[in-house]
Amino acid sequence: METGRKIYFDAFVCYTAADAEFVKEMLYNLENIHGLRLCLKERDMVAGGADNVMLAELVKSRYICLTLTNSSSASLNIKYLYNAFHCSGGE
Repeated sequence: METGRKIYFDAFVCYTAADAEFVKEMLYNLENIHGLRLCLKERDMVAGGADNVMLAELVKSRYICLTLTNSSSASLNIKYLYNAFHCSGGE
């Protein structure tokens, strides 16, 4: 689907602090072995940035990568980002 958005990342990764260890291992494999460009809030965005900055980075990503665990399924922030991404024309 072509939306006219300028893409900087292959995917924006959404996860909770409880899933950080799993995400760290996943990132290594996806970035170093498979060559994907992933965007993480803690690493690729300005510290202390507001939610609108996070949404701007989210929109620059081709896909969204959600960790689906018990902790993430209860996270309103992850649900919000998921809905915002799809409203922006993401896949």
